Order: sequence, then structure tokens, then C-alpha cells
Amino acid sequence: MRHPRSRPILGAIAPLALATALLGCGAGGASSPEQEGLLPLWEVTDGTNTVHLLGSIHLLRPDVYPLDPTIYEVFDSADIVVFELDIADMARAAAVMMAQGMYQSGRTIADDLPADLVGELDRRGQELSLPPGMLRSMKPWLAAMTLSALVLQRAGFEGTSGIDVHFQQRAAQMGKRTMGLETAEDQIAAMDGLSAEAQVVLVRRTLAELDSAVAKLDQSTAMWKAGDVEGVAALMAESMRGQPELEERLLNRRNRNWVPQIEELLRGGGRAIVIVGLAHLVGEGSVVDLLEKRGYTVQQLRAREAAGVGAAP
Repeated sequence: MRHPRSRPILGAIAPLALATALLGCGAGGASSPEQEGLLPLWEVTDGTNTVHLLGSIHLLRPDVYPLDPTIYEVFDSADIVVFELDIADMARAAAVMMAQGMYQSGRTIADDLPADLVGELDRRGQELSLPPGMLRSMKPWLAAMTLSALVLQRAGFEGTSGIDVHFQQRAAQMGKRTMGLETAEDQIAAMDGLSAEAQVVLVRRTLAELDSAVAKLDQSTAMWKAGDVEGVAALMAESMRGQPELEERLLNRRNRNWVPQIEELLRGGGRAIVIVGLAHLVGEGSVVDLLEKRGYTVQQLRAREAAGVGAAP
């Protein structure tokens, strides 16, 4: 039976848990001189028209703002802003996640996980002051995301400070046209469709890396700010090591689905910026890689002095 305190707590956690779905954490290092000044921003052209791609981190500390002026300049000049989920869909995504991620008909997580993992989940839940049995009412993928979200939230990372939310708010203030690359149902299905075996691996990896999650996301944020594509690609490869099904469902399949939509934006001729998780823009099989293989010219942009341009709200 679900604990009576669970519903309001779940309502607060759900947006954070959703934001952790694509957070790859790994060790980062200092940027090389060649990387200095690079932005997590790409320009894609077919020789006539241009679309920009901005890599997002879904959970950030508020002190990351303001961003480089070049990012605001590119955003402000866009006629259309494209997110993973449109603004309206994002508002309902957490509800969809909770509907799909909670057990029904008396099942609990103990029916799907080994006893040692269930015991460790109970222990971690107690440390985070969750109601007894709350994690047991969740499917393994949601329990893993919830633990990660709470640990990161306590360290000051906020979903409301993520790049997506920041620019959704800016788009609304400027009256820009927005659209999404997928629906809330699409996004949640990527997690809920994981096999039982893949979910066991996900929970085990999450528990093993929980104590280092904050330091690793700090390092990931520093690499994002430096535009360190090679470093991010390396940490993503480490994050997905031993989890091929997760990588296929969360990254590769979605990348393949998004590329034709970006091509359609190029054919449309308007100025567009596409804002998606940075993991989708780095490494083999990424959106950038697939676009290059289709013959488009893709260039990562550098920061430049642009005094007075695009001050953050």
C-alpha cells in the first residue's frame, strides 16, 4: 500500500527525477588550450540555411547564469525554438512519468529486484528521509532516478535552473514559437520500456555511484561550460558502459528520430535553435555525428566578446 505521505512528496520529486534521465556523470579534467573558448553550441548548415544546436544540462546550480553572451545572441535571433519536449508537454511529463513509473495491483519493487538491491534502496531511502516503502512502490527505473534526483537536489542542483527551463521561460517572455521533438509519452516510454535485466543493472549502477554523483555532475558542468566535447563524450561512454540497452533507448534511437526533424527545419529556411541534452550532441551516433554523415556542415562555435548582448533575465 502506498504511504499516505507519498503523493505530495512524489509531486515535488517527479520533475527532478525526470531531469535526471539523461544525466551521464563521469570524471572530468581540465580543458586543453584548443578547447578553451568553445561553447556547447553548434551551427548546422546545408550551404543555404542554418540551424543551431545547443547542448543542455537538465539539472544545474543557479550560479551557472548568466551564460555566454553568444548563446543569448543566437537564441534571441531565432524564429523558432525546439526542445526535447514542447513547453506544454513538459508541464505534463512528470504526471505521465508517475503514472507509468508506479506499480499497480499490489506489486512492489521486491518482485523485480534481487533482495540485496531492495535492502540497499530501503537504506538509502531512509538516509534521504523518504516515507517507509516509498521506493518499493516505484518501478526500478523510477526508483533509481528518484534517488539520484534527491541527492543532487540536496547539493543545490535544481531542475528549474536547467538550460531547458531557462530558455523555455525566455522563449515565453519573448513570445517565440516553440515545438518539441517528441511527446511526454515518448520520453517516458524510453525508460519504462527497459527490460527487467536492464533495470536491475541501472539500479545497481545508480546505487554504486550515488555518493560520487554530486562531484561528477560538478565536473560535467565545468566541461559543459568549456565546450569540452571530447571530455563529455568520454564520460558518457563511461556512464553507459555495460548498459547497451539503456544507451540505445535513451540516446541512439532518439537521435535517429530527431535528425529528420532537424533536416525539416533546415529546409524550412527560418532561423531555428534546437535545445537538447548535451549527451545527444557528442560522440559516435550523436545528432551532430549523424548530420555530418548526411553531408551537412557542422561547426562548434566559440565564445566571443559581445558586450551588452543578451543579458540573462
